[in-house]
Parts: sequence; C-alpha cells; structure tokens
Amino acid sequence: MKERATSLQLNDQVSIHDLSNDICVLHLCGPKAPVLLNAIEPRAVTGDTTEEGKLKFMSARKINHFGGVADLEVNIFRVSFSGLQGYEMHVQQKDSLALHDLISTSEAATFNQMIHFGSVALNGLRIEQGFKIAADMNMAHYQEGGIGPFVSKKRGFVGRDDEFVAEKKCIMLEVDTEEGWEWSLPGDTPIVRKSDSKVVGYVSSSAYGIQTEKTIAIGYMYDGEDGEGLEDLYVDSYGFNWSCRVLKEPPVEMCGRID
Repeated sequence: MKERATSLQLNDQVSIHDLSNDICVLHLCGPKAPVLLNAIEPRAVTGDTTEEGKLKFMSARKINHFGGVADLEVNIFRVSFSGLQGYEMHVQQKDSLALHDLISTSEAATFNQMIHFGSVALNGLRIEQGFKIAADMNMAHYQEGGIGPFVSKKRGFVGRDDEFVAEKKCIMLEVDTEEGWEWSLPGDTPIVRKSDSKVVGYVSSSAYGIQTEKTIAIGYMYDGEDGEGLEDLYVDSYGFNWSCRVLKEPPVEMCGRID
C-alpha cells in the first residue's frame, strides 16, 4: 500500500503540503463569544495599540503568546458556520489542548456559561440561515447554487462558464415532518407536486432548526418549476408524504457580522 503523499512539488514557484494532521480548529460561537474571548485575549477581538484594531467579519489575524501563554500561536478568523457571532481558532495540533483548556477553564467561560456543542447543534443552526454544505453543492453549478455573489469574476477558474444555462435552482423548504421524524429527511429525497404527482425537485440536505423548531431543508427545483409560496408540494421520505413550502428567504437572519 502506498503511503499518503504529504507534499507535492508542482514547479519552482508552487508546492503543496498536507497539514491536515498538524492543525486543529477550535470553534467559539454564540452571542457572548466576543465578550468571552475578549476577556482572555483582547488582541483577538478589539486589538490594542500594536494591532490594526477590531477584527472585522471574514478577517483573520495571527496572535503570538495567545492569552499570555508563551509560544502559543493562534491564527484566528472571525467567522462561524453557525451564523452566530463567532471565531475559528487554528492552532498546531500539539497546542490544541492547551488552547482548549485556556478558554474552557477561564473565569470568563464560567461567567458567560460556556458549554460544549457538537455537529448536530451546528447543523441545526446553519440550516436555518441557508448555509450550504458540500452535499448542497456537489451536483450543482455555482450559478444554480445561489453563490454567484461570492464568486469573483476577476480571473478564470476551473468550472467558470459565463454561458452556462441553469437547469435547476437552489431553494429552502419548511417541512411538516411528524413527531419523532424531525431529523429524517436525507439527501436526494424527492420533492413532489401534489396535483399531478410530478417530481419537481429534490432535497440536498436538511436538519431540525434549533431556533425555529421546524425541519428545514435545502434543495433544488428543476428548470421551469418555481414552487415559491405554493402549498401544493410534499416530500416523499420513508413512506411518508410530508407537506412542505418553499421559503422566500432563510427563516433566521445571519447575525455573525454584528459589530
């Protein structure tokens, strides 16, 4: 068996190194995340006289001696897949426990009632704000996936096709799942029109919304099918026909960029 390649020399100017096993990411998010983090390491949030100031949304900063710990270097990004205010802290794997303990055992963590959360909670937060995962984009062109505003056209790239004609469009659904089945809407679940039983689209991902307490799904409607605001749709899952509605916008507003 061949060993996994850890580096690749493409030419004299470009080389790729696999750092997957060397870097860990700790994710701190929630309305109190800025306050908590600022109490531990102000440079990560508000900056100081030697920094450029407050860390802005979608910006990053490298901080040495994080929280006063010698040789603890953290690359911190102000972003959160939860849609809440939050930060990603990228740190060397060997220092990840030290960073975790520094935050979780701090007085600020206790005062602000910090708790640990998992991927299920994260999924339930991101779905309500329309944050897409790989499953939502794997079988779609970026123009179909609704991420055009995030794609720079200043240069060419693999997959760019300005003449592309969309065959489907990305939508969000609110689904009336039965009690006990709130998490039971897998990818590729068909979206069906009640009036003629025609399959007009499919679900790409779903989750039970943490704030809405409803099953929310992201999916696609085929070209020529709108469905917006219609009550004439259902999803066919596990033998159930659950009514659903196409949402005009995400049911929860993204607040991660609040200053």
